[in-house]
Amino acid sequence: MSETRRPASAKALFSQTGFRTLWLARFVSVFGDFLAIFGVISRITFRLHGSTTDVALVIVVSFLRPLFLGAPGVELAMTGRAAGCNAHRDAVSQKRLGRRTV
Repeated sequence: MSETRRPASAKALFSQTGFRTLWLARFVSVFGDFLAIFGVISRITFRLHGSTTDVALVIVVSFLRPLFLGAPGVELAMTGRAAGCNAHRDAVSQKRLGRRTV
């Protein structure tokens, strides 16, 4: 007899301290990024009298920056696996086979 699992509710997720802390940290990070971009766009528009092309260029560069600088999560988003996960998988495979890993 197999037990069917029901998806966790939002109340159940937020009752866990680790999830709540991670969610709040992510929220603060995204909100801070928004404020930074908003500040840069405002400065370009109102102080430097930039054009719409200048503002669009800043937005595009801000979204592409993590791709070129190798920010965490980019490899996961592009390949579907996190950096270093192959090394862990290989070490586990070697351990199962009784071989020593370096």
